Amino acid sequence: MPIEKVKEAHEKELMAIRGVVGVGIGNYDGKKCIVVHLKDYSSEIEKIPTEIEGYPVRWDVIREIKAL
Repeated sequence: MPIEKVKEAHEKELMAIRGVVGVGIGNYDGKKCIVVHLKDYSSEIEKIPTEIEGYPVRWDVIREIKAL
């Protein structure tokens, strides 16, 4: 399944993890990956899977995203 469809299928469950402010697609080691954006480091990080449907999952801490 294309990574865009995998992201779409799992985005709601990833966004339900406390501290998650966004989910995107990025690159890691030259391969596409799912990127989970966090507003801070929290104990909820362990709930983020390391892989979803064969695609690696990475996370990064960013400021909270706000609509203008």
